[in-house]
Amino acid sequence: MERLVNLTISGVGKSNGGKFANVDISGIGSVTDAVEADRISISGKGTIEGDVRAHYKLDISGIGTIHGSIWGEILESSGSGSIKGSVEAKVIESTGILKIEGPVRIEMLTNAGHCSIGSNLAGDKIKSTGLLTVEGNVDAEEFSSYGAFTVRGRLRATRIDIEIRGFAQALEIHGQEINVRGGNLIPLLSKLMQTFLKEGQEPNKLTANLIEGSTISVANTMANLVRGDRVYIGPESVIQEVQYREVLEIDPRAAVFKQTKISE
Repeated sequence: MERLVNLTISGVGKSNGGKFANVDISGIGSVTDAVEADRISISGKGTIEGDVRAHYKLDISGIGTIHGSIWGEILESSGSGSIKGSVEAKVIESTGILKIEGPVRIEMLTNAGHCSIGSNLAGDKIKSTGLLTVEGNVDAEEFSSYGAFTVRGRLRATRIDIEIRGFAQALEIHGQEINVRGGNLIPLLSKLMQTFLKEGQEPNKLTANLIEGSTISVANTMANLVRGDRVYIGPESVIQEVQYREVLEIDPRAAVFKQTKISE
């Protein structure tokens, strides 16, 4: 059986890649090739020039840059992490700043910081209480956001629960159960959040071209089309058209310009 050694960089140093028991970069260090280990920890400023395979955990509590892709059980980022490739992991936990340029496939993602994904995001359970940005599509069983988010493509999940704190945006939203409601931000934080708004985003609103599901309850929502079996349009919503099969309820504080009962 191969006996693996630890790789430790606690000052300023550089190492070749390879297989290790554990990797710990607490200083300023770089690894020039792919790395495989049970646990990889970057608590200083660390760069890995190749792919990373962490059998247990990759922990970024400092400033970490990975110039490749990641495979592992857990990716935990409480510092500033930059991943140039893709990520396949069971769990991603982000409480700092995490930027992933490639596609992400996980079982569970929790975000309480700023998580940015440059491609598609697929997983079983996605929960964000911070700021989540996805440049591609999102596919999940459960999607919940109690912060702000942008999905440039399609958001699709069986259950979707959104409490808007700042802004929320998706090109299209598809689900079985969709719940959207307004959240509360302190005035100073609300004003600060508005400085980050981009085209298509509205303060304290969910914006989407299409929202489609079986049971839909939305408030503080701006959409071109809402289509579902049972639809409730709540206060502070502006909907161009609603198509419903069974039930439609519209709050008097909402505006719906066209409503159609469909049979198919």
